[in-house]
Amino acid sequence: MKQMKTDKINEIANKLYEIEKKTNSMRIRGFRLYYKHCKETEHERKALIDTLDELLDSDIIFNEAQFKCFWQSGFIRKWNPCATKEGYIRTIKKYIDLYGKPLEQDTIMYKAVSESEELYGSSWTKDLKSACNFALRFGLGKIVSMVVPKGAKTIHLPPTFIFKESEDVIDTTGVINETLCDYAELRRCKIIEEKRREIVVGEFEIIDKGTKFLHRLDEDDSFWLLSNILKSAA
Repeated sequence: MKQMKTDKINEIANKLYEIEKKTNSMRIRGFRLYYKHCKETEHERKALIDTLDELLDSDIIFNEAQFKCFWQSGFIRKWNPCATKEGYIRTIKKYIDLYGKPLEQDTIMYKAVSESEELYGSSWTKDLKSACNFALRFGLGKIVSMVVPKGAKTIHLPPTFIFKESEDVIDTTGVINETLCDYAELRRCKIIEEKRREIVVGEFEIIDKGTKFLHRLDEDDSFWLLSNILKSAA
């Protein structure tokens, strides 16, 4: 019975992975075909996600490609094994042990967070621009930084057509140290019109220096953000 359940989960996971892999490869085909593909697969994707949510338990292991795809899509963080803080941390430790690669040197990483967010979340980035991008896209008001020591394992997820932020999955609870600090705050966002296209720009301030800098979303991200704002307001 357990093997049948495992086989069923693997079958569903493979179907979902193939849909997401195709979605992430749609860049060269243009946005119109990309959105058409998303619309055509919307119900199947949701059904697969819902079924996995019902079946998953802590014994199930996705392969490395599936894990990276599902993590970047945000699915895995919402499923049963991650439903509690303890389950989330256990899941991260499991996949870090399986697929993580040790850092070759001490590495500064950044994370966009809400003001009161607990820092057991595992999505960090070596790229400050990616942290700024994430903060701006999802309305997070602060960026923290930390030096992750040499030898700590990380699962690196490079940017894709859809998920443009470079990301590193780390076992935060195992590497938090005295270097953790508040790095920058998002002071304000504004929308500017450029070449007949509205672009979202955020003003950040580096906390310990008082230095301000602007970060702008690219046109596609701005369009995505503005479209969702308009949908929310409708």
